[in-house]
Amino acid sequence: MNRKKPVIVATLFLAVMLTAGLALAQNERLDRQWHHGPPGAAQKLAHLDQALDLSDQQEQQLLDVLQAAEAEREALHAEAMDAYQPEICALRQTTEAEILAILTPEQIATLEELKQERAGKREGRRGQRGLDCPDEDG
Repeated sequence: MNRKKPVIVATLFLAVMLTAGLALAQNERLDRQWHHGPPGAAQKLAHLDQALDLSDQQEQQLLDVLQAAEAEREALHAEAMDAYQPEICALRQTTEAEILAILTPEQIATLEELKQERAGKREGRRGQRGLDCPDEDG
């Protein structure tokens, strides 16, 4: 049974990465990890200004460039999520079925409670786009 644990963990990790649609990376310049996506244009500009002592004109020009790039990145992310939605949803269903087959009824009940909590937190976030998988409640 312990030999199955690494496979389950790896499968869950893969599912999370695919669900996110975008791997979160560590930015060495900012020296922190992204917890809710990459920093926005204003955050990037603030870091650049601090490091480079930008003029007002440079700040405005860079802000325009960064905002355009941010909008394009968001559009590309949405396209990618739409393109891979069937595969991501199928992986979620398969993974969940495999997990449920391993858990006890008590563990399944606890897992369902955790999913409901996560769904409640997700509803509280504004503007977050999630996948709409059929027969999925979390």
